[in-house]
Amino acid sequence: MRVLITGITGFVGLCSGRDYATHQMLEMLLQRTSLRVDIRVDAARLRPSDVPRPRGSGEQFVRQTGWRREIDFPKTLEDLLDYWRAKVRSLSADAGLSSAPAMLVGEPLESI
Repeated sequence: MRVLITGITGFVGLCSGRDYATHQMLEMLLQRTSLRVDIRVDAARLRPSDVPRPRGSGEQFVRQTGWRREIDFPKTLEDLLDYWRAKVRSLSADAGLSSAPAMLVGEPLESI
């Protein structure tokens, strides 16, 4: 791995420099499912220290290694959703369950 070869130590961010609010990430996931969700913000659970739009920079890592991101964030979310759909399907089959647990990921079993 190039990180080991170049001798980078300490914390180095692997970020795109683009920020996504939580509601944007949730909307990206919901666009990839038939599940309909009523989204409500509970102001009592918000903390003053919460960062509304966290953004990181991977510039230091790129400078030191030449590494470049190849998979964008929306694709990463899609891959993550597909992984969990497959996991739920596998666990459901192993347990001899019907398609009901697959509804947890917002798709009928036959359309996953």
